[in-house]
Formats: sequence, C-alpha cells, structure tokens
Amino acid sequence: MEDISASCVSLNILDSTEKETEKGTRQTLYRQLIATILAASFNIVFGISLAYSAILNPELAKNTSEIQTTETQRAWAASALTLAMPVGAPVSGILMDTVGRLNTVKIACVPAVIGWALIAISSDFYTLIAGRVFTGIASGELFQRRSIVSPPG
Repeated sequence: MEDISASCVSLNILDSTEKETEKGTRQTLYRQLIATILAASFNIVFGISLAYSAILNPELAKNTSEIQTTETQRAWAASALTLAMPVGAPVSGILMDTVGRLNTVKIACVPAVIGWALIAISSDFYTLIAGRVFTGIASGELFQRRSIVSPPG
C-alpha cells in the first residue's frame, strides 16, 4: 500500500498550494502520461502484426491477388511472424543492458517500420515474408520491455 500511496502523492496535482508548484507538477504529469502512452503504443503494433494474418491469408488465396501463392506459402506467411519473435526477445535483452531501456524501445521501432514498409511495397512472396520476419523481430522485442516503467525502490 505504501507504493500506491507514494505514487498518488507524486501525481496529485490538486493539493498544490502555490501556482508555481502546481504548474511544475502538471508539466511533470503530462510528460509522464505522454511517455507512458508512447511506450504502451507499441502494443498496438504487436496486436496488428498478429492479427494481420487473418486478413492476409484470405486475400492471398484469391485468384485476383497480386501475389499468387500456394497453400504452403500462405502458411509460411502466417507463421513467419511467430517464428521470428524468439529472435527479437534476446536481442532486446542485450540491447537493454548496453544502451538502456528507453533507447531499446526506440531501436525496436526500426524493424517494425522496415517490416511494414516491406509488406506495403511487396509485389512478390519473398518480400512479403521478409516484412513479416522484421515485424516478428519487433514483436519479440515487446516482451522484454515490460519493466521500463517501474516503481521506485
């Protein structure tokens, strides 16, 4: 309970009596909220990456699809993300030890952007798979960054 009450005290902006203190506390609160929202928004990338297979495979199965694939290739397209995720987790752990947690989150965005760019411009099966692998690596990095925001002590 002490951690919860300490957290409430540090974020409580209503008990300030001086205007200067209240303004500084509000700015600190807004910075914390923005940082938390940005760090948590990576979960959206993870969820979209996982759910994309549900949209991708039926589209690839159509005869009118720009990328013609076999059933085996569609299975690889769905599985590439989950096969690449175990690569991202240990890489993320090593990066957190060397460059820090916040910089690791920034670095984790790079394979996600590369992956989605490759998926967007893919005109053949192998470019699509490469994009799925990059998004899988980025998704694997998600699991290691959970402890970026932690209570003091």
